[in-house]
Amino acid sequence: MSLLLKEKLLRSNALLVSIALTIFLGCGDPPTLHSGEDQVDITFWIQRNSGTNLTLYGVGPAGSQVAAVGALGTILLSPDGVNWTPRNSGTTYHLFGVAGSGTTIVAVGYQGTIVTSQDGVTWVPQVSGTTNDLRGIAWTGSQFVAVGDAGTILTSPDGSSWSISPSGTTNPLHSVSGNGPLLVAVGQGIFTSPSGTLWTQRGSSASTTIHSVVWSGTQYLAVGDYSGASVQTSFDGITWSGHPQTTFSNSLYSAASSGTTFVVVGDVGVSMQSSDGIAWTGIKDLIGPDDLNGVTYFGNRFITIGVGGKIFSSL
Repeated sequence: MSLLLKEKLLRSNALLVSIALTIFLGCGDPPTLHSGEDQVDITFWIQRNSGTNLTLYGVGPAGSQVAAVGALGTILLSPDGVNWTPRNSGTTYHLFGVAGSGTTIVAVGYQGTIVTSQDGVTWVPQVSGTTNDLRGIAWTGSQFVAVGDAGTILTSPDGSSWSISPSGTTNPLHSVSGNGPLLVAVGQGIFTSPSGTLWTQRGSSASTTIHSVVWSGTQYLAVGDYSGASVQTSFDGITWSGHPQTTFSNSLYSAASSGTTFVVVGDVGVSMQSSDGIAWTGIKDLIGPDDLNGVTYFGNRFITIGVGGKIFSSL
């Protein structure tokens, strides 16, 4: 059976499940959802062929494409999150994050490595001005912002010329959100800036490692190591509320939003979804055994990547 036919059948099954649930809910009280193991999951995922068994660390929109980056300079490009093409990055250093404007794709990684491309095919090394590992990058609409170890924050209007911005911390930073009311960088603490130049630490404890932050269009979601506040939410980037996630006892490495749904992924292949960042449902299709390191939303699909070159996308 072809992959296209399989996807059509899965879509049809999902529609039938949705219709059945609608009829059932109209006939009486709705069922109570008790835990991740009890909840009905109507999100279907399909494993895609990445063409590599090297670990993938980061994934994100790159203009009209979506890009995944990873160990030993791995870069994969896709127009749809389904079909992936490897590209020669020109480096053998690990790449941890990727982002794109309308004209430029930027990947960042080990010891301050930055490579850029105009078309996703030809990649050019850039001078970052740091030897600290760069863990995350975002495009704000007017500039790239990259974050990394020792509190490193870099900004660039074009991906080629980079400036260092003082973060006010020497702790590692893992992720940055480039939209919303403020720029938000997270790591051991939460830091915000209106422009990427001056940064202010917010209420999160520096003892809690936060791996990812995303803006949904109405609120921020930050996720990290399993604890009583491994999920944090904020509507303005300034005031944050911590929420324990009790669906699975796993650390969370990455978060994405479609605008109406959050998806988070992490340790031992855990993945969850939520409409508000507080109540979570386990997505059982992706549980274990490999870690999932990144997730993004592109082309009406959630796409997640991880250990062993694994790539999954939703229908």
